[in-house]
Amino acid sequence: MRHSNQYRKLNRPTDQRMQMLSDLTVALFKNDKIRTTLARAKETRRLADRFVILARQGTVAAKRRLYRYVKNRTLVKTICEKSLSRFEGRTSGFTRMVRIGSRRGDGATLVMLELM
Repeated sequence: MRHSNQYRKLNRPTDQRMQMLSDLTVALFKNDKIRTTLARAKETRRLADRFVILARQGTVAAKRRLYRYVKNRTLVKTICEKSLSRFEGRTSGFTRMVRIGSRRGDGATLVMLELM
């Protein structure tokens, strides 16, 4: 049973895992889609949804919370602008995962994670 297990550890220490997930999420917002493994995509999706919800609030406090993950101020500004126009009618479901096969070396399931 998985009681009280709220996230995947991805075989990384906490600081490395959080940095990896924030880098993947920033790459997702820069390029509109990324190719990664299924487990990483599921965790990145959670963080990306949080980014969109914060960006849609548009308050100074929400932008400061985004600065924790995204160190580039111009990117935070573009995330906020893109989120307002792109996800205007949506309340959830900001990302889509499409399975694209398995990785040749270890057989990990690969997915394309993209913004809707």
